[in-house]
Amino acid sequence: MEKGKKGLSEFERYKQKMNIQRKFHSLLGVLMVSALVLSLVAGLDYFSGSRFGNLFRSGFAGSGGYPVPLLNHSVRQMEPVNWDVALLSDSSVLIFDNQGSERLSLSHGCATPVLKSDGGRLLCYDQGGTQYHMITSSRLSHSGTAEGAIHAADIASNGSAALATSSTKNATLVTFYDEFGNVTYSWKNSNMVSAIALSPDGRQAAVVLYSAREGEMITSVVLLNLTKSTVEKPVFSIEIAGEFGYYVAFRENTLALITDQSVKSIDQMGRIRAEYSFNGQQIQMFADGGSSTVLVLGNYRYMRASQLVSLDEKCRVLYSSQLDLSIDSIRANGNGFYLLSEGSLSHYDYKGGLISQINLPGAIAWLPLGQNLYAATYEELQRHLVR
Repeated sequence: MEKGKKGLSEFERYKQKMNIQRKFHSLLGVLMVSALVLSLVAGLDYFSGSRFGNLFRSGFAGSGGYPVPLLNHSVRQMEPVNWDVALLSDSSVLIFDNQGSERLSLSHGCATPVLKSDGGRLLCYDQGGTQYHMITSSRLSHSGTAEGAIHAADIASNGSAALATSSTKNATLVTFYDEFGNVTYSWKNSNMVSAIALSPDGRQAAVVLYSAREGEMITSVVLLNLTKSTVEKPVFSIEIAGEFGYYVAFRENTLALITDQSVKSIDQMGRIRAEYSFNGQQIQMFADGGSSTVLVLGNYRYMRASQLVSLDEKCRVLYSSQLDLSIDSIRANGNGFYLLSEGSLSHYDYKGGLISQINLPGAIAWLPLGQNLYAATYEELQRHLVR
């Protein structure tokens, strides 16, 4: 009782204060750990798709390793899925990480399969058929059957997709889907479609159509705004006489159109701002590097050597050279362009400077991705370290 009257001693007050501080620090620690866990959970999808997420995931994988056997898989195409690599074979879509661990194996059931990719999204469709699949790096998002034969298709990095089909009802029906496979818009035209592209954010679509008038080929380019309630009224529609357009892509503020006679840069008003003419040469192959285009041109009639040309986004020539060797395939990205010839892969910058060379004997498909170069033969998938 005497002690209660006098209150706590200095030592007891100090001890009580320390107990309160310990409880506060413990509570604060629990809150911080909880916030960290919530942040990790919320960012798991982004982290998993990033380059560091891929390295982290691969480090704990229990299987895999390059080279990866490709038994019963004849590879037709290779595309990036973030920092993973997707292989399209006659029967399946296979996705591997950079350590060779299989992330996904999907039977596509397509007679003539084609693979499109953007960011962490894939679209596999049957060219001339009706089957299609929307895929991420680790799962099948949606599969479906189109209303007609698929002639062109594309997918955006946000997961939205577009299928351009034809049937007895419609010469061209373009159907747009969200990332879950739900139909958002449809657009019809009486001409036949040859190419389609979605903007990276999925807010616009460019459609290339062809028709004939008085015996002359007519190419039409139509830009659609997918943010409005209807897409019936296009942003613009232009006609190009005497040329057949078969590829279109979005640049920063323009469209890049490749025809059988030229490369054109078209602005958002539908005006042709720049053009590179092939001058009668035939286009043998091309590669889209995002802001640059690489062409291999030739003239079979006069048996001349092929011409290699790289263009910037304004169709200005960055590099041009005559080729004395045959090119098997080409690719381009932000690091330059790549040529595969007789089992040797050469990497150049867009001004023609040689960066590196590597032998790829037996390669039937290949993909440069970061510091890695993936190559598929009839037997295996290889990974090479490149500059």
